Amino acid sequence: TYYFDTCDGSGHPMVNAMAGLQSLPNDAQLIMINHHAPSGLFPKIEANYDYNVEDLIDGTAKIVFKYKTGTTQQTNFTDNKCSGGC
Repeated sequence: TYYFDTCDGSGHPMVNAMAGLQSLPNDAQLIMINHHAPSGLFPKIEANYDYNVEDLIDGTAKIVFKYKTGTTQQTNFTDNKCSGGC
């Protein structure tokens, strides 16, 4: 399991998520804590990654990403710009 938290405002959630997913072993999971669910990210990765969003009691969101086994990598990891919803 790999984990990162973007709630402190440092870094860029979309860039961090894409970097984490790109380096994620197929049998691992990536956990992201963000100020909200990054809806702009989901369409970019959904061909290859499953994700589950949990709203936390403090108002943040916990997103757990896992690689979809049996898929051919289609995610464009250079498409890490956020146009809202990240």
